[in-house]
Amino acid sequence: MSRTIQYTREELLTAAMRVIIQSGLAGLTLDAVAKEARISKGGVLYRYESKDELLSDLVLYTVDSFFSKINSFAAIDPEPIGRWGRAFLKASDSPLPSISGESEL
Repeated sequence: MSRTIQYTREELLTAAMRVIIQSGLAGLTLDAVAKEARISKGGVLYRYESKDELLSDLVLYTVDSFFSKINSFAAIDPEPIGRWGRAFLKASDSPLPSISGESEL
C-alpha cells in the first residue's frame, strides 16, 4: 500500500522562497521547487499548474501576511489617532512571519 504525502501550501511556498533566495527569481522553476521541497515535480504540479500560478500565490501569501501583521499591531495600539500609520511602520520594520515554523527567510 503506497502512502500519499500531502504537501501544504506553506511548505511549497517556503521551498519557493528558498529557491528565490538561493538562485534569484530567474532560478525559480517548478523543478527547483520540487527539489527543494524534496518531492516530485508532479507533487508541485498537483497544487500549481505553472510557475506563474506559484508566483501569484507567493505574492498573495506575502501580502496577506503583511496586512495581518499591520492588523495585529493596530489592534494593540491604545491610541486611536494615527494607529494605522504606526502599525504600518512597525510592520514595515519587522520581518514577515516565518512559514511552517521555519526561521525567518
